[in-house]
Amino acid sequence: MIGGLLLGRSDSTELIRFTRRLCAIGLVMGMLFSTVLLIWKESIISFFVSAADPDYRGINQAFDSCWLLIAVMQPVNALVFVTDGLLFAHQAFGFIRNLMLGGVLLLFAPLLVLEHATVNTLLGIW
Repeated sequence: MIGGLLLGRSDSTELIRFTRRLCAIGLVMGMLFSTVLLIWKESIISFFVSAADPDYRGINQAFDSCWLLIAVMQPVNALVFVTDGLLFAHQAFGFIRNLMLGGVLLLFAPLLVLEHATVNTLLGIW
């Protein structure tokens, strides 16, 4: 709402400051979540899967194969969510549509085909 207000006022200097501040906060929160995921990995996994579960070993191996990548990607994810919110606040829906279509066709689909052809693991999907 603040971004929309600043955009409506045509206050580009304050809008840029606000955007940078939001990105910095998002990056810090992403790093905080990364740290939590790395420090309390076993506690988080045990929250979802009981050690008494007969498939615990396989589930734990699946988590181990991609946990570090998930943790490291949290700052990037936070920045993506901040950017998404800013684009939504600016009502740049045509830009978002084109960006998503380009991302799917130029990045996601080729990587998915490559992953399916080479590595059939959970890490390959991530």
